[in-house]
Amino acid sequence: MQPSAQDSLRSMASALVEHPRGIVALDARPYEAAGGGSEFEHLVATTPDLDEYVNGLVLPAASLHRRAEDGRPFPRLFEDVGILLGVRADTGSAALPGSPGEVVMAGTDGLVERMAGYASAGVRFVTCRSLTAVGDRTPSVWAVRSNAHLLARYARAAQDAGIVPVLHCGLPRDGDHSAERGAAALATTLTRLMGELNDAGVDLPAMVLSPGVAEPGRRSAQRIGPGGVAQLTLGVLQLVVPTAVAGVALHTGTRDRDGAVAVLAAVQEPAAPWPLTFCFGRSLISPAAQAWRGRTWLTYRAQAELSCGVERACAVLRPRRPQLRIAF
Repeated sequence: MQPSAQDSLRSMASALVEHPRGIVALDARPYEAAGGGSEFEHLVATTPDLDEYVNGLVLPAASLHRRAEDGRPFPRLFEDVGILLGVRADTGSAALPGSPGEVVMAGTDGLVERMAGYASAGVRFVTCRSLTAVGDRTPSVWAVRSNAHLLARYARAAQDAGIVPVLHCGLPRDGDHSAERGAAALATTLTRLMGELNDAGVDLPAMVLSPGVAEPGRRSAQRIGPGGVAQLTLGVLQLVVPTAVAGVALHTGTRDRDGAVAVLAAVQEPAAPWPLTFCFGRSLISPAAQAWRGRTWLTYRAQAELSCGVERACAVLRPRRPQLRIAF
């Protein structure tokens, strides 16, 4: 990578996690049931003053070819409102051969060509998502190694194309595992990922890590508050994630906006070596989609609901404590 290209990528990665703003993901499509795809995406992109709270928006790759109501391509629309455009680069998960109950990332076919296409379309960052099973015998070494290797491949291909990778390492919300077991699985996953990123020559200051949080499964009898979840999650991150990473954008799989924001608030640590922000999808998008319900005359109401959610999430972000400068 040329020094100028490297500097550009690092600047873009820093811009993605710049406080007090975060990333919103529309790639999960919870709004299709409400009656629309491109209409809702346009609704989100044209929300007044959204750039005050959002650094980047993640769209499905198919949306790159759509146009706004005024004829502008979606990438141009995002550029005009001052928000970085991202797409989800993987195509979901597939069963992992030889390891029942575990999955591996899919969508590596034509990876280099797809990244080049994204770059030419105006995409500034891509998200790539792995899911780590948590149980008595999981995650297995085979699953952890397979997903970490694929994440590193995505990250290197993205950077080679001039795109910032945002790497999701998710934990399942289903199951009966404890928060501590989830934290152990997250630590194992991130440790292996850092090794694979190093082997692939990925530039850490030009990438963003987006880990899940260490919370108990839905069927677990354990009851733990946002503070406990944040303590476990932050402990893993501070132990495993290098200081060189551009930033950490937490994500959750929950639709509970208040719960997601509560964990985000509790995890804020001014002494953390990297910016701590969010990459939220369902928890921000679902309330807006429910307010909209596919009705044009409810657009303002849906935009107000989205603004309320992102403003609430941004309000809990705290700047990092400046490093102590010692004069000799």
